[in-house]
Amino acid sequence: MKPNALLQQIVIALALTCLAAANDFIFSQFFTGQLSTKLNLSIIVFCYLGYLNRQSHLPAGRIILLLINLGVLLICLFAVDRFNTLLLIYLAMIWLNRSLLCYSGVLAVLADLGLCLVSASAVYGVLANGNSVIAALWCFLLLQALHPLIPGKKLPKTTKRTSTSTDTFDQSLQAAENALQAILQKA
Repeated sequence: MKPNALLQQIVIALALTCLAAANDFIFSQFFTGQLSTKLNLSIIVFCYLGYLNRQSHLPAGRIILLLINLGVLLICLFAVDRFNTLLLIYLAMIWLNRSLLCYSGVLAVLADLGLCLVSASAVYGVLANGNSVIAALWCFLLLQALHPLIPGKKLPKTTKRTSTSTDTFDQSLQAAENALQAILQKA
């Protein structure tokens, strides 16, 4: 875990909750209740997934994953009528993205699944007691901010092989591989 990662996640949770409150005020002026809430949650989930994607150290596939997320969010926004189903799909998307981007072991993925289930039960408890969707979102994001405490992927250390071959092709190949590794580390 990076230093201050938990604090950074709490700040992101606070920022996304403030964004959700502002969106709720604006969208309630133009859309009906359920459509306004669905649109608001879709924007917040996309922002959170984009943040997770941005924090990832993977050199390739991040743009494709972000586009897949956007496609699923848009399809769910217009195709899914039940609010509970939409929330479960969004929760599964968050879990899958973090599983792909943040964890390398099965135990860490299962621990994150447990965190997602605890977050979902907290949201259900807040909504069952008649509180607002914004309060439920705050509880959800605050619990999701605990995910840096789960041990994640270790950044691969690149080992520089020394070229023992006198063949020019092997030396050129080795130089190209070293240059590619240097570029991937910077990205």
